[in-house]
Amino acid sequence: AAEGYSSPVTEGNDFHFVVTLGGNYKEGANFKVKANGVELTKVGGGYVIENITANQEITVEGVVEKSTYTVTLPTGTGFTAVPAATFTTTVVEGNDFSFVVSVVGNYREGANFKVKANGVELTKVGGGYTIENITANQVITVEGVEELPKYTVTWTDGTGYQITAATGYTSP
Repeated sequence: AAEGYSSPVTEGNDFHFVVTLGGNYKEGANFKVKANGVELTKVGGGYVIENITANQEITVEGVVEKSTYTVTLPTGTGFTAVPAATFTTTVVEGNDFSFVVSVVGNYREGANFKVKANGVELTKVGGGYTIENITANQVITVEGVEELPKYTVTWTDGTGYQITAATGYTSP
């Protein structure tokens, strides 16, 4: 429940105030600020009740909770995609989401490597990717991860010598 406050104002004076919305709230389509039922107009970042000659009750209507959206990170061969520190895959409307894509194992970023959010290519900055001002669910895709090429080493033993692969490698 909301807490009530009051402030004395001398007759004929104005009362200036601001309305600050909590982090997970926004002005809805029917947002209004009223004094004694009369809608006030926002001026310079705040509101003013002018020439007060009676008690005033300020009311605020149309504050709505911001939507939350889901960021879907891909799984695939040769890479991992994880949220950056302090980020989760559930994001409040208007917030940003940062994540890291790492190529692992015997894979590399190929010539056509791309990371996309809802089909739009993202640019890597400082080791990761950021989607700013999220207003819809996001699906991340990673393209162009390729396996490192494998080559064959061949040899022939000769007179007076033998070649043997070291531990971890295959010898005939």
